[in-house]
Amino acid sequence: MKEFKLTNPANVTACLKYIEELPLDPAQLVEIRPLKENLSSLQRKYYFWIIGIIAHERGVTKDDQHLLNKERHLVPIFIRDSASYREMIESVKECRRQGMVKQADALKKEILRLTSITDCNVAQMREFIDQVCIEAQQQGIRLPAKDYE
Repeated sequence: MKEFKLTNPANVTACLKYIEELPLDPAQLVEIRPLKENLSSLQRKYYFWIIGIIAHERGVTKDDQHLLNKERHLVPIFIRDSASYREMIESVKECRRQGMVKQADALKKEILRLTSITDCNVAQMREFIDQVCIEAQQQGIRLPAKDYE
């Protein structure tokens, strides 16, 4: 797979040249999407700091809390923002509807394992952290103020 960051006219020209030279058999898919700014290291540090606090308060491991947060809050963000992620989740639901419950559970577990905060852009990570903080506060868990903005 080839990616181009269209940040200047030379990059656009190179991209167009590459597309013009693509064979049409087999058919090709070209996807244009905004370049996302990845989550910041400060967001990542803050997130792992607060999930340590939440995990301690709830009596679970940090890894278990992270997995729970991804399932409750990150998956819905990715379903909303990514057509391919949404299709993947729909495939798992279809497996379940067809009675393949064990297979659907195994797929769900693997998707959750592979779902990563490193795939978040800054806005998605901010939303994810906000949702995690709201849930913790609703459970009576006090968290330090955000220090990454």
